[in-house]
Formats: sequence, C-alpha cells, structure tokens
Amino acid sequence: MARANTGVMPVLLFGIIIILHVAEGRISVPDLPDRPYVRNGDVILGGLFPITKYSATKPCGDSLWIKAALQLPEAMRFAIELINNSTELLPNVTLGFAMLDTCMKESTALAQSMKFAPYNETGCHTSGVGGGNESSLLSGDYFHVAGVVGAGFSVASIGSAGFLTLFHIPQVSYASTSDTLSDKVKYPYFLRVVPPDKLQHTMTRANTGVMPVLLFGIIIILHVAEGRISVPDLPDRPYVRNGDVILGGLFPITKYSATKPCGDSLWIKAALQLPEAMRFAIELINNSTELLPNVTLGFAMLDTCMKESTALAQSMKFAPYNETGCHTSGVGGGNESSLLSGDYFHVAGVVGAGFSVASIGSAGFLTLFHIPQVSYASTSDTLSDKVKYPYFLRVVPPDKLQVQAMVDILNKFGWTYVSVLYVDSDYGETAAKTVRKLTKDFGICIAVDRVVSDSFQQSDWDLTVSMLLNARNARAVLLIMHISPAIELFKAVKRADAMGVFQWIGSDGVSVGIADLGDSADAAEGILTIRPGFDYAREFNTWFKGLHPAIRSDNPYFMEHWELYFDCSWTNGTGKPTCDEDNRMTEANGFAPMSFATLVIDTTLVFAHALHSLIEERCPGVVGQNVSKCINGSLLLKYLLEVEFQGHIGRVKFDKQGDILAQYDIEQLQNKSSDYKQVAVASWDADVGHVQLVDQNPIIWVTSESVSLETPESVCSKPCGKGEFYLQKELSCCWECRKCRNNEYLVSNQTSCKECPELMWPVESLTSCESVQPEHMRWGDSLAITILTFSIIGIILAAFILAFFIRHNNAKLIKACSRELAYLILTGVFVSYLTAIFFLAKPEDHFCYVEHFGFSLSFAWIYAPLFTRTNRIYRIFASGKKTKKRPPLVSPRSQVIIASLLITIEVIISIITAAVNPPGIEQRMPVKTEKFVELLCKLPIQGIVASLAYNILLVAMCSFYAFKTRKLPDNFNESKFISMCVYTTLVIWLAFIPTYFTTSAAYFRVVLLSVALILNATVVLAFLYAPKVYAIAYVDADTIQINQLNPTTSVSPLAGSSNMTSLQGQGRVAASITMEPRPFTAREATYEHHHDLAVATIS
Repeated sequence: MARANTGVMPVLLFGIIIILHVAEGRISVPDLPDRPYVRNGDVILGGLFPITKYSATKPCGDSLWIKAALQLPEAMRFAIELINNSTELLPNVTLGFAMLDTCMKESTALAQSMKFAPYNETGCHTSGVGGGNESSLLSGDYFHVAGVVGAGFSVASIGSAGFLTLFHIPQVSYASTSDTLSDKVKYPYFLRVVPPDKLQHTMTRANTGVMPVLLFGIIIILHVAEGRISVPDLPDRPYVRNGDVILGGLFPITKYSATKPCGDSLWIKAALQLPEAMRFAIELINNSTELLPNVTLGFAMLDTCMKESTALAQSMKFAPYNETGCHTSGVGGGNESSLLSGDYFHVAGVVGAGFSVASIGSAGFLTLFHIPQVSYASTSDTLSDKVKYPYFLRVVPPDKLQVQAMVDILNKFGWTYVSVLYVDSDYGETAAKTVRKLTKDFGICIAVDRVVSDSFQQSDWDLTVSMLLNARNARAVLLIMHISPAIELFKAVKRADAMGVFQWIGSDGVSVGIADLGDSADAAEGILTIRPGFDYAREFNTWFKGLHPAIRSDNPYFMEHWELYFDCSWTNGTGKPTCDEDNRMTEANGFAPMSFATLVIDTTLVFAHALHSLIEERCPGVVGQNVSKCINGSLLLKYLLEVEFQGHIGRVKFDKQGDILAQYDIEQLQNKSSDYKQVAVASWDADVGHVQLVDQNPIIWVTSESVSLETPESVCSKPCGKGEFYLQKELSCCWECRKCRNNEYLVSNQTSCKECPELMWPVESLTSCESVQPEHMRWGDSLAITILTFSIIGIILAAFILAFFIRHNNAKLIKACSRELAYLILTGVFVSYLTAIFFLAKPEDHFCYVEHFGFSLSFAWIYAPLFTRTNRIYRIFASGKKTKKRPPLVSPRSQVIIASLLITIEVIISIITAAVNPPGIEQRMPVKTEKFVELLCKLPIQGIVASLAYNILLVAMCSFYAFKTRKLPDNFNESKFISMCVYTTLVIWLAFIPTYFTTSAAYFRVVLLSVALILNATVVLAFLYAPKVYAIAYVDADTIQINQLNPTTSVSPLAGSSNMTSLQGQGRVAASITMEPRPFTAREATYEHHHDLAVATIS
C-alpha cells in the first residue's frame, strides 16, 4: 500500500531507521553520547561537532575520529571567551555553551539537536540552561539555547535544521555546503558561513552509507517528531478501549495536509472500515472461549493522517516512559478513565501502519523499545530488513513479489516496452528499483521512468502524459502509487484526449482506492490492478453496515463519517440536509467493502494467537491486569513468528523476514452497463510463479477506438523477419531490422550476419550453414537429351561411313582421297561424338581425364590428317611447276607417319598439362549470393589453351593450303570441299572460344564444348565424306568409263585422263562434266602429269 499525499521521494526515507534509533526526547535510548561540553551563562549557544568516530551499529564510535577533532569545539570556546572578555561586544552579557558530539552520524546529530528543544507546558521541567547555574545545567540532558553553531556535515545539518526550525531556533553552520540547505521554505532558520555546493565543492560527509539527498525531506517528518515536545495541530482524538492487554493501531483516517500534521476531513468514505475492522476482530476475540479466554483485549487507535511524519509522532505515544519520567506506566493495568487522561499508551504490540513510509518511521521507532508491529498493508521491501526492523511483521507480501507479479503480467502478454510511473516514497522508489532489475532480467525495456508526487501541479501531470505519448509504442504503463496521484494522472489523460491509448497496470496502492476514481473512471477503464489475494470478510461487512451514531459514540470520527457517507450535516446552516441516525449503510447508497479491512482483522488475530500461545506457555493461569506483566516485546516477537492459522486471507504463516507468502488477485476495471466494477481476471501465486487467467472472466482490452479480446502490443520494435538481423539501439528491446544477404546466416544472437563458407548455404532457420547439393548436367535435361541425340546420330553416321568405306575400300575414289588418312579422320570424328557424350555424364575423376584427352585429341585426330592431306596436294601440284619428279613423302605410309607424329604432339601436350595440373572434379559457386553450386570437371586451363593453340594452328595450316589450292583445275575439286570444311570449322571456333571463356556457368560450358565437338565432327562428315559416299553409291564407275570413251563426247585429248583424275579425286559427279574440244595448254599438261602422279601414288 502506497504512501499518500507526500512530496518526498521514497529514497529520502531509506535511512530513517538510523535516525529513529536516537530520536528520544526524554525517551531512553542506549549508547547515546552523554558527555556534553557545557558552560553556563546568561545566554547559551548550542554546538554540534563531529568529535568521535562513526559507528554503523551504535550512535557513536569509541574514539576521536582524527587528532584534530577537538579543534572545532575548542574554537567555539575560544570565540566565546573572546566575546566575554570584550568591552564592545555584548559587554554586559555572558555567553555560555552546550556542545554535543554528532559522532559523524546524521542520526546522532538529530538526536542531539533534540536536547536543544524547549519543554512543553505539561513537561516535568519548565526551563533549560539559561538562567540557571552550571550545576543545574549539568543535572539534566536538555539545554535552553538561543541558537546553534553547526553541524559540520551537510546531512547532519539537514536533520538538525529541520528539527530546530520547529522551535524557531536559529542555526549557523561552519561547514555544511549542500544546496538543499538554501531552501528557505524548508530551512528558514538555517544560515552558514561557507558557500553552497553550487558555487564550490567543499566539505562532505565522511564515513556514512547514507547520501545527503536521503534526508532531503526530513523536515517534514520532524515537524511532528515530539515525544513530549509540544507540536501544534497533532491529532488528539485517540480511539481507545481499556483491557488487560492493549493493542495499538495506526490507521489513515483523515486527509493529508502539506502544511500541518493532519487534514480537516476523512480521506475516503471507507476510511473508518480499517479501525472498525480492528475493533470487530477484538470483540470476536473477547467473545471467544477458545482464544485468550481469560484475557480482555483493549485498543488504542491513532490517526496517521496519510502522512509518515504524523505516523512517527503518533507511534511515539506507544513508547514506555523512562525511569526518570513523570509517569511510570501506560494503559495496561489501569482503568479506562486513566487511559483517556493521558496521551501515552502502554501497548503490547501495534497493528499498522498502512502506508509503507509510515511503517518505516514507526517501525524504526518502536524497534527501539522492542514493541512488535504487524502491518496490514505496508509492502515496501525495505521493511524486510531484519537488521533494521527486527520487530516488524506484515500479513501482506513485500513489494518485490508484487512487482514480480506485475512484471509477470508484462511477460504474459509479451509487453517488452513499457513505462513506469512511481510515487516519491519508499514504497514507490523501492518498487521501481525492483522493476528495473526484473525488467532487465526479462528483456523488457523502460521507455519512461518517472517519479510523480502529490505535490504535482496540473502542468506537471500534463507533462507526464506528454512524455508517455512521446513513447507511444510503450503502451503498457506500470503505476506504482496510491489512488490520489493516479486520479490526477487520469484527469491529465482525459485532457490530452489519450483515453484508450495506454494499458495501465496498477499496484495495490491503486487497487485499494479504485472505487474513488469518480469521473476519471472512463480514463482508467481496462486498468489491471494487483491486490493481495483473499476473500472479503462478509461478516464484517454486515457488521459495519449495521453501525450508526447511537452505538458508536466512542469513535471520535464516526459522526464525521456519517456526514461524509450520507452527504449531510449535524450542524444547521451548512446547506446540507440534517443527518439522520436512522439511516443505514447499504450497497444501494454507496457502501463498498474495503479489501484491507479483511487484512486488519487477520492482523489483529495474529496478535491474539501469539498472545494466547505466550500466556499458555509462560504464565498459565494468569488473568486480568496481571497478564501484561508477563508480556515483553522480545518474547512476543518469538511467538508472532511462530503463528500459523487459517485466516480470511488463507494460511497465515510468516517466514524468517516476517513476511507472508504471496498470492495476488489481478483485477480489471470493466464497464458493466455504464457502471465501472473491478472484475477478477487472473491470479498470481508465488509458488507457481506465473499469471493464471480466470476463464470465466476474460480480459477486455480497451483501445481508443473500441474494446476487444485481442491483446494489444507494447513493443519498441517488432521481431525481425526471416533473414533479418537486429541492429541494436540504445535500449535492448529497440532495434532496426536489416536484411542479411542471401548467403549469410545469423550469428551473435541474431545481431549480425556472417557469410556462409563457400559451397554452403544457410539452413531454413538461418542459424547455421549446410552444404549445397551440387548441380551438374543430368541425362534428363533437355539440352543433354538434345546433345546425346545428335551425338548418337553422329556416331551412327560415322559408323555407317566407316562401314561404307571398308566395303568400298578398293574403289578408286576412296584410294584417290588418301584412304589411310580418311580412316584417321573418321577416328577423330568418333572421338568427338563420344567425348560430347562423356561431357554429359556426372563428373568423376576418371571421366575428367577422358574429357581432357578426348577434347584435345579429337581435333588433332581430324586436322592432323587433314593438314597432311592438304599439304600433300599442295606439294604435288606445286612441284609440277618445276619438275616432273615425284615430291618426297607423298606415299600413303609416309602420310600416315606424318599425321601420327602430329597427333603425338597433341598427346604430349595433353599429358604434360595433365601432369602439371591434373583434371579432377570441382565444386564451384559462381555467384556467392545464389544458392547454386556446380559440380564440374576442372579441365586445366593451360591444357585447354595449349590444345586449342595447337589445333587452331593445324586448322590455320589447313586453311592456308586450302587457300593455296583454290585454283586447281575444276576437275580436281577435292580442295574446295576441304576449304569449305576448314573455313566452317574456323567460324565455329572463332565463335566458341570467346563464348566459352566468357561463360562462367559450368553447365553451359559443357553445352558449348559438346556442341563444338558435335558441330566440328558433323562438318567433317558433311564436307569430306558425304560427297564421296554419294559419288560411290549413286554414280556408276562403268558408266563414267563408257562416257569417257564415247566418240561423241566432246572432250579434250586428255579428257579420259582428266576425268579419271576427277573421279579418283572427288567422286563420280565429275564424270558428268562435258567440255568443248580444245587443245591442252602447257599448264593443264603439267596438272595432268601430276594428276597422274597423284593417282599412281594413291594406287
């Protein structure tokens, strides 16, 4: 439950327990230094100096903090003696001093400054130092001073200045530099002779774990810290009843006031349900025959006014008197009149307080006197510290579990980008600190982290809403506060026309006052709130609704409650109807049960069970007023920690920190026919550790346009899509999504991309890489089928031609075309077609060797014999110009040898290149960003270049000799077919070479190589073999012979010889050529001579 109506940040009170350990007025506190350095005078000046060392466990250390420690108090005495000896400054006045040790500790400084406060009118002493003698000064612990010199450290001055301001005691510091002390609203009686920190950095506090800012708001607390010191306007309306054992109660009843200890009216209609719940429980116990059967419980309930300083002041009324006090006992053992005659109550324990900051102050104080305290609503994690608060317990779980439940709600609905608004109290600050830690653990980012206060003006709330709207993606907003600031927030939301924009998640402080939203309920519609899980005490609700003024005259607030509830007045002339005692509270006229009333009942029962066990075991048979004598705080605490019973909230059992196991109900404010109601939609149990939805009550999500069952989003950035990585921004849940390249996978928790190794590709999830199945030419591919078809057809044709040539092996035409070379060329044709087929096979190492040698040798096998033939023809006809002698090396055997030697050169080239760079299979990824890997035969580029160079040289030589023999007689047209074959081959290779070397895809390189081989072999068959087959097959040699000898045929005298040459050289088509009779020229005679030589040679 949150602190109400305070402008003090929660962290400011984190160290209050240290201060309270020595806040004592005339109350006995162990170890407080009792060595005042005093001298009497007409006017006394107080002094606060750090003399002894700091101690973390007690008010003072055991030795001086430094060698020079006494220079400060002695400097003050030196100055006073100078003044007293002066005839110009205060000539007729003697200054005295009362110097106290602050022990370098702000809490000790505060305790010592209390000794400078004047006594009140009802105190046992009426004067301090001034006016007395030294012995009277030393006889007491309190000094009436005109002003105070000190303190040294800023935090000590903050505490002491706040306290001394209450009593209009000026204070001048010699070393405190904090800018906080420049606030003349809070510290009007504080001055200093050193500049503030904003002008320079100077003396700071030493040896303390509490930062100066922690005590920035102590003035508010100290305004009512009084023991028996007179403080105006402190509420004096205790709600009491006498008994054998008295339980104290601290409840927020009246409103908060920033200027005085209490406001002027009840804070809400349900305010009295809390104290009446305690009375209800005590009456149940007193009427029980099983629980404390022979003991009557009484109560003394005080109003904390929703203000931690007032709670601290009221808790002082529960402290026992010390041995030198004016009174020696409290309530216990007296009668009711004696209880009401004073302001102090001897209690066995205290129920309360409600708000955490109020409990922090009161628990620190009550711990000093070993008074156990059990709170019904204080949830601050600070109170779990059993070193500081050993006597504090509670029946509600600590905030760390409530915050865990709130963060689990965020996690449940996938809200990773949220805002946090928390109240400036220990309740809010501690919870916000836990929120930051847990959200970090869950990977949730906080967009707006802002502290709010009851002192906020409208502009502050409008700024808060504006900050939330600027982080609109953070739709989920945690509200760790009480209802008062929440109402102001929702009003600002309405002014900004931002209703439905945010999904609110409120703490138990918001939950407890949700019924008081009023006109702001529409802005809060859909809010999820947390409250401790328990059932309402229905019997109490019935009992409370039956109360009326006639039977509650002893409750000093009940008449005021009646006026507020029925909007009436007991006084005439107010403009309101006169209140009627006969009215009754019902649901119809606005009664709403307060959930914390149930907790108050169980808290009271906790004390009853502990007292029952203690009395039974320690002092059985003791009854009446003697019971209180066998009860002490330490013993009662032991039994409190052992309490276990089934209460309204379930099983009540404390852990070693005095906390109860957590179970929360999660409720949503839903619009039910224009009536806003809290509906339980989920629960959270610490044992389970996650949110469990209630099926019968679905959550209704409210947006600015409509309501739906679809969970809203509250994320800074949406998850990146497939193949995208997170480019992190400042907040861990905010990022940009960047696309990875196709061949990259995600690494470093998807925050970057890494390229897959070559030949690998990212898996489907992009978390790793896997090998890519390599692609290659497959038999079923359309291009493969086409190439295979043409290769088979070529092989069939070549086989047919080979068979045809073998059958007609002795035909003159076959003999005339260099029969042996023709068979070699046919071998090259076969190799070309077969190599093209091997190119289609799946690459294997042995196939790669076949392809390497097949590609190189197929051309050599064709063009080496062809070159030999064209060279022979050229040499024969060229030598005829010079001589009739046969040229050398024109016989068939020599021709075969020459051709074989030329082929052997190619074999050697192929072997050498294969040895230097062996052919083999290779996987290659032509484009790294494409999922494609080729499986290919890596043919050595040196081998291809060398082979092509050599083969092109052969083709070029063939072309050269074809060109040289272009003017042979028409009858000898073999050279023309050779020329056409060679020229066509050159065109093919001129197209093939640049295309091959500019093509990166192995698939198409295979196609190009295969096509080149097939075209080359086919061109050879078409131009060199097809005419001969046709001539032998379709032109009859006998007919030609007859035509040659026919007298009617017009031929030259050597026509027969010429025609024979033509037949032998190119086929029988030449036989159909007719020529007009004409004489031989000398050139033709020469050709004829060499033609005969060629025929004779071939024959």
